[in-house]
Amino acid sequence: MLCYSLNFFIHPLIIFTVGQIVNWVEGLEVVLLVYGIWSPGLLQSIPLSGPGFDVALEEVNSVYSNNKTFQMRRVYISSKEVAGCGDTGAYFDQISDYYYRSTGNCSPCLYILVNLGCGDPPMFAQLGREWSMLAISAGTASFNIRNRLLYPTTISTCPFQYRPYMVMFRKLCELFNWRTVAYVYDTSRTLPFPLQLYDLFTSFIRLNATDIRLQLFPIPVAPSDVIIDESLRKILQVSRIIFLSGTPVLIRQIMVEAFKQNKTSGEYVWITVDLPEQAVGPVIYYRNDSNDEIALQAFPSLLQLMLCYDRNADADRQLKSHFKRKAEAFYGYKYPENRQPTEFTTSSYIIVKMIADILNRSIVQGFDYFDGQILAQHFLNYSYDAGPIGAIYVDSYGERQTKICLSTFNETERFFQRALFHSHTQESLQLIPEVPLQWRTADNQPPPDTPFCGFRGDDQRCGPISINTIVGASASAGLLLMACVLGLSMRCLHRSDTFSHLDQWWLLNESCLGVRTHSNMW
Repeated sequence: MLCYSLNFFIHPLIIFTVGQIVNWVEGLEVVLLVYGIWSPGLLQSIPLSGPGFDVALEEVNSVYSNNKTFQMRRVYISSKEVAGCGDTGAYFDQISDYYYRSTGNCSPCLYILVNLGCGDPPMFAQLGREWSMLAISAGTASFNIRNRLLYPTTISTCPFQYRPYMVMFRKLCELFNWRTVAYVYDTSRTLPFPLQLYDLFTSFIRLNATDIRLQLFPIPVAPSDVIIDESLRKILQVSRIIFLSGTPVLIRQIMVEAFKQNKTSGEYVWITVDLPEQAVGPVIYYRNDSNDEIALQAFPSLLQLMLCYDRNADADRQLKSHFKRKAEAFYGYKYPENRQPTEFTTSSYIIVKMIADILNRSIVQGFDYFDGQILAQHFLNYSYDAGPIGAIYVDSYGERQTKICLSTFNETERFFQRALFHSHTQESLQLIPEVPLQWRTADNQPPPDTPFCGFRGDDQRCGPISINTIVGASASAGLLLMACVLGLSMRCLHRSDTFSHLDQWWLLNESCLGVRTHSNMW
């Protein structure tokens, strides 16, 4: 029996199934129930992530379906009302509706939930737990996934994790002995990440009883240069280590104003904290305006903290070209010339490959793969070689761990290059010898977080010197001077008396001569 590509829609749910020509066999059928957003405005949306599923399904079925082990397919369940992150949690009943209506007709089917929404809504975990079904969170991740009591069947393969940012923040502060730092963040909500990072920073400081003092500075919507100038003056009164998070336009605006204030010297550290892929584009110095030259001079003082991935460039380029063809053929989405498939597309590809690998091993070893909790446990502490996109690791909490890098701006090539990174394989930060960090200080060492005399010049190493201190010091100095003068005067008098008798050295004392007085003679 042959299965051909199908496109069909059922109202009010949209059940969109795409397959490829494969030999259907009697036996296990793995069905991915994918719930997500259809609008391509979000990176994890179905039109952008879906091609990853399709390419991987072709590869997996060419191996496991043809050798009669199992076959895989996927079904998208969504409605037109699911237009953004705020809608995904409100329509989870569509998953249960499909599950109870359609899954009873396929006894040899293994169903796996995949969420392409935002975060980890409790309902998603509850469905997986109650149905004893493996549930994969492939949209944006959160710390909730790490609670194995609440999420016993859930795994997160999201390419963007927040935990590495906190680990890197702590390790940077420890390595460079930074204790007073500032966080400057965008409040426009153009990007959700700056406010999410705000929650992470404040939670980290509160829960870890750290001695790091974090100063928070929100930047209003569409700030003028005057507002940025005033904000920077306040910020630099309390910190020289500044973490930034915002739109690329805002980051550039801040750096331009910092340069104008002469605050991009080696005394200051500017670190922009970003996600690898943002809908508004990367942080760049040029905007084809009058500030391009100023920004180019300011950016060498800017470091970038961001998740990073190891890729085989040629193989990755070929894979993403395949994704683009699928996106246009099956989803009607044509990528602009300057845009490539994102890490969410790659993550969808990884999901299928990992499931196939673990399921095959479970079958060979005789595990009960219909038990979602047992199947989920096989993902814990699991490393998978995904070929052109490198090795993928899921930790003991069920969350994919990604390398995070600190990059420096290459003035010659005019882009950010990795200089330091942290990964799950090593506890300490790893330097990249080919790209040393340039601190722009006299000794090329990381600057301290506070000036030598403090931000107000009142550090005890430098003062303060009060009037009383000056008077007391002057009085002490005066008394000491008088004592010295008196001592010298007495010394001089003594020496003068001594030398006045030197010209009679030849005279003998009467007692030495034994001369008798008149009284003794009688």
